[in-house]
Amino acid sequence: MRVFVTGATGFIGSHISDVFHKNGIIVRCGIREKSNLQWLKDKPFELVKYSLDDLKSLSNALEDVDYVIHCGGTISANKQEDFFHINTQGTIKLLEAAKEYSNQIKRFIYISSQTAAGPARALAEPVKEADETKPITTYAKSKRKAEEAVLKYGMHFPVTILRPSAVVGPRDYAIFPIFKSIKNRLAILIGFKPKYLNLIHSSDLAEATYLASMNENTIGKIYFIAAEKPVTWNEVMKILKNELNIRFTINIKFPHFVVLSAAYTFQQFRRLIGNPHPFNLDKGRDFIQKYWICSIDNAKKDFGFSPKLDAREAVIDTLKWYIENKWM
Repeated sequence: MRVFVTGATGFIGSHISDVFHKNGIIVRCGIREKSNLQWLKDKPFELVKYSLDDLKSLSNALEDVDYVIHCGGTISANKQEDFFHINTQGTIKLLEAAKEYSNQIKRFIYISSQTAAGPARALAEPVKEADETKPITTYAKSKRKAEEAVLKYGMHFPVTILRPSAVVGPRDYAIFPIFKSIKNRLAILIGFKPKYLNLIHSSDLAEATYLASMNENTIGKIYFIAAEKPVTWNEVMKILKNELNIRFTINIKFPHFVVLSAAYTFQQFRRLIGNPHPFNLDKGRDFIQKYWICSIDNAKKDFGFSPKLDAREAVIDTLKWYIENKWM
């Protein structure tokens, strides 16, 4: 059996590739012209160049493929329409290419995002798959539109959608600045009230992806993937301080309007120089939400998902990897 993984050179895609290989499946990694292959180096993977804009390259990449794991996309863009062009239209192009092989594809897994559903209203009301979706950012809306397309193509081949919460683990560039700031004895918090979120370790997300792809109960369904219990950013920082043996930090709390203003200014500056960055107005809107929490009951029931690491363990494992690999 063979799996094709888009976004395989990235943080999440590389971990998913590792898990499928561990389970005896031939891994074909989609790479782009200028992809950094550091996480794929010296691994027995097939490498194939592709573009989500090029139907022919996608069709070639899917030849003799049994499973498709679509992680590719963007979290930063110069223009709002770029999110939809890459995350939505790119997904549709891949789905269209997959339709050509509808008789051989056993499963198409789309790695979406918790943000496609939107935040919860209260701590006691984690978002569930059946809830009405309320994405609050352009990125999240583009992911939700892609979800809708994936479900429509379910008439041609089996599909499943996973919505991971905030992902941490080895190779993660996105959360690294937070860890580094604590090492430098600087704790930055947003707002003046606790903000709750679910985390998921990259290895648990990768394992969930494999399990979901192999289970018929998941066909045509959407699942949240997260650690069991939410944490606050305050708790995350306390974990880091304890592990780093740091007794005191300079604590700075930014009001929401300051975060949004800074995010907008930074976004406009990066647009001017033609170099989009993940810290933009969309990310600012994400940061100020109180409850990024979700329920994993359906994943547990339908395909036996059981995260091995809770939020605390996930944070500690990520920190240890940063230290061992001399990132900090």
